[in-house]
Amino acid sequence: MDKGTVLGILENYLKETKPDVDFSNLVQMQVLGVLESSLDVIELLMHLEEKLGLEAEIELDDLGPEVGRNITFAELAEKVVKYLEVKP
Repeated sequence: MDKGTVLGILENYLKETKPDVDFSNLVQMQVLGVLESSLDVIELLMHLEEKLGLEAEIELDDLGPEVGRNITFAELAEKVVKYLEVKP
């Protein structure tokens, strides 16, 4: 799994759920600038789990406390890739 694949999944999801937002510069966009609540973040992670065919849930706490702060989508994708590398 690589960062580009994760970003592609994130971008497709965001384009479907937020069609009025321009995601041409997704890598620099702030997660909390686009997603309005922690529930939005959880729904995004659930979509990612489904698209990646994961049997186990991606635990928000395991991604690190930074996810609840204002990080970019590129940083989120990096965290997801690192998370998947250490999970069996």
